[in-house]
Amino acid sequence: MTRYQCPICGKRACDSDKSLLLTKSSENNEKEADIIIKCQNCKNTLAVKVQPNLHICFSQRTT
Repeated sequence: MTRYQCPICGKRACDSDKSLLLTKSSENNEKEADIIIKCQNCKNTLAVKVQPNLHICFSQRTT
């Protein structure tokens, strides 16, 4: 589990097994956010976007 910090106050905002992008909520990013949360420390509203898990696969090709 990864601990994510609030981008405003720097305190712990949430934990997740997924890769997240946290930004201060605005009119523009609220529409694109997957989740809207409130920081328990600074009380600012945060827009959370779940990032796709990137798996890099290497294949060995024999000739």
